[in-house]
Amino acid sequence: MILIKNRLIFGTIRKFIKFIFGSIYKVVTFLSLQFTLLVLLIGAVLYFTGAMDVNPVIAVIFYVLLVASVIFAVILSIGKIVKKDKPIRKQGGMQIINNQQEAEETTQVSNTLPTEERVEKSQIQSESLVKYYTVKQNPNYIMAEYLDRYELYYKTPQGLKKIRTDYKTR
Repeated sequence: MILIKNRLIFGTIRKFIKFIFGSIYKVVTFLSLQFTLLVLLIGAVLYFTGAMDVNPVIAVIFYVLLVASVIFAVILSIGKIVKKDKPIRKQGGMQIINNQQEAEETTQVSNTLPTEERVEKSQIQSESLVKYYTVKQNPNYIMAEYLDRYELYYKTPQGLKKIRTDYKTR
């Protein structure tokens, strides 16, 4: 009986501590305060070892780093809040190309494919609507979605290189 009560009590305490530290981690990450906390930790070590009292230049360097890290954190936080490159729609590990210029660039690069592939692609494109996606993990990959399949291409200086074709199951 005591074991069950102990598990309940310590389990609740563990969940509460996990919640507190998880919340702190989310706030620190959102506000980009990791570097600032590292500078504060180094400053605490320098203060308690007496290094700041022995050499005042170390104290000045610490305060300059602290101010710079706070300014850096503020700039990164503002950048996260006012994110300029918001994709229109995300789908799995891909995102739709929302920049018309990039879509045209992709079409121009696909024109550098070998003639047989270009003819085959133009016939298929006339039959179906093609959507081009950039892969989130690596923007050098282009995913073309057809009605019946997906085609994966890799951007090279010579043009798009076809990697593979995955057919949709119905």
